[in-house]
Amino acid sequence: MSHRISVTTRHLRPGRPLVGALMLCALLAGCGKKGDPLPPQRFNPAITQDLTLSQQGDLLVVRLGYPQTTASGTVLPGLQGLELWRMESSPDVDLATMPESLFASRADRLLTLSEGELRSSVTGNRIVARFPITPEMSDAEAQVFAIRTVSTTGEPSDYSNRVAMVLGPAPLPPNQLEVTARDVGIELSWTAAEGETEFSVYRRGARDRTYAAPIGRVTAGDPLTYLDQDVDFGQSYFYTVRSIANQEPLVESAAAVEVEIDYQDRFAPPPPTGLNALPEPGRVRLVWEPSPADDATGYIIYRQDPRAEFRRITDNPTSALEYLDTGLSPGQSYAYRLSAIDGNGNEGEPSSEVQATIPE
Repeated sequence: MSHRISVTTRHLRPGRPLVGALMLCALLAGCGKKGDPLPPQRFNPAITQDLTLSQQGDLLVVRLGYPQTTASGTVLPGLQGLELWRMESSPDVDLATMPESLFASRADRLLTLSEGELRSSVTGNRIVARFPITPEMSDAEAQVFAIRTVSTTGEPSDYSNRVAMVLGPAPLPPNQLEVTARDVGIELSWTAAEGETEFSVYRRGARDRTYAAPIGRVTAGDPLTYLDQDVDFGQSYFYTVRSIANQEPLVESAAAVEVEIDYQDRFAPPPPTGLNALPEPGRVRLVWEPSPADDATGYIIYRQDPRAEFRRITDNPTSALEYLDTGLSPGQSYAYRLSAIDGNGNEGEPSSEVQATIPE
């Protein structure tokens, strides 16, 4: 048996297939051409330029901004470590003229923060790391420090700006720190260790892991107190105080005992002033000046009837500065006093009494 195969042939216009084929060959030839290989992308962090150091007790405190970019300006994927480098020097070292090559040739890597330790040292866009002061650091006459940050790819930055520091014995911490809630803020008081005359005050919120910069400094006085007015009712705060041995660079003691306070508004407003009782037939018109407290929201009115005790005559506080008391008996005398109340229901002490006799 034979099979017939049918073949259909399309006739193209003359010249078209040749042009199309040539163009296709040219495109394919261009796609196959390889350029020069690109260098591998580097993730060395940008150089830290804002390194500062201070001493707190037996700790060296390192502060710097968290690097956001690589040395080439691209986005930094993150950090896996921070290295502290140290070089011994003379007390009169001039950092402005010190060649970077000199520091690089003489400095030793002293301590390293791993990724987990570094993560716990980050607050917002800042790194605050604390390194123990080793014997070789405390025995040196003077020394120069720098840091290097290491990206998550393991690539280090260049050395940061360098900081010279003389580490010595820390001053003694303050004693008997107490905190007291006031209507205008939180008051701290403490006693000084012998010979200590200047102090740093620190505050952190209940959700903050560490203390930031001091909120205030106090020079020795009697008593030693500090009023923190930058606080809000309904918040909890932690406080500590450190003695200061040197301001620049900052050398402080270890922290005094940390004290927590739950700062709630339990402070009643003072009474209104200038209360006057103006008698009229069958009634008394009361007028007064407002309470000096900014948070006073209303006033409660008390009246003393003849041969009776004072009793409250307003179901709800009035926000007005006057009140009309009606239904009073002619010829009878009545005494009045007022108290102020705030939005949290804290009622203050009563005002001075005033009296009025209803005309016959």
